[in-house]
Amino acid sequence: MLKRIITGIFISFIIFLALFFLNKFLFSVFSGLILLIAAWEWLSFSSQNKFFSKLILLILMLIFMLGLGFYFFNHSHIALIKFILSLGVIAWILAILLILLPMRYSQFLKNRIYLNLSSFLFLIPAWLAFIVLFQAGHPWALIYLILITALADTGAYFSGKFLGKHKMAPEISPKKTLEGALGGILLASFVSAGFFELVGNKLSADFFQILLISIGLVFISIFGDLFESLLKRQHGIKDSGVILPGHGGVLDRIDSLIAVLPIYALIESMGHFFN
Repeated sequence: MLKRIITGIFISFIIFLALFFLNKFLFSVFSGLILLIAAWEWLSFSSQNKFFSKLILLILMLIFMLGLGFYFFNHSHIALIKFILSLGVIAWILAILLILLPMRYSQFLKNRIYLNLSSFLFLIPAWLAFIVLFQAGHPWALIYLILITALADTGAYFSGKFLGKHKMAPEISPKKTLEGALGGILLASFVSAGFFELVGNKLSADFFQILLISIGLVFISIFGDLFESLLKRQHGIKDSGVILPGHGGVLDRIDSLIAVLPIYALIESMGHFFN
């Protein structure tokens, strides 16, 4: 537990520095590196993906990200941005539906071709959402999303540990409970309300809007975590990696965040909540 807390504090410090001290280009590189590490872990789920095949796929993703980033910074084509974010949202809607079905319907997740293609479909929109929100001058929006997902995970962990009785998705993640999910929802929602009060001069949404959005995002973050658990379960893997002591891999730490990022960024592009 101590190792987990220390790692969490270190990660928070690095993210804070990146959000407030990096320029737009360097932040795109920073967030891109995080997503590429997560992509490597995603591709590693399948034992059929050998080192060089993963490297080639990662290079292709990098080329795609460079092209998308170059186009974004030079043209800021809102229609293209919304299209890619929408693809990410659709992917997560389908993922949520898959989680709600019995595990026998998700056997295709073992397929290497699906796994490789899905890495693009889930991670590229998340990276684009990162740079869209940062480019628009919304570091507080990104902090808000990170807080929501981190506190939802923390609340779920402690309430599930001490109060958990009813399994939420025993086939996918036996340790997750309904009591834990409720604890995560309550903690993250109330803290987001406090965050609203703390930086109220930087927000254009009213209290109830931000509270409703927070509750919705917590639900989505729970499904983001469950989907990665479903992928790992189908591939017989416990953690996505070992790079973060006490947390596992990068993907284990940001699975909830990559689910909420494209959804929130798409909402932002339609009606601003952050000035």
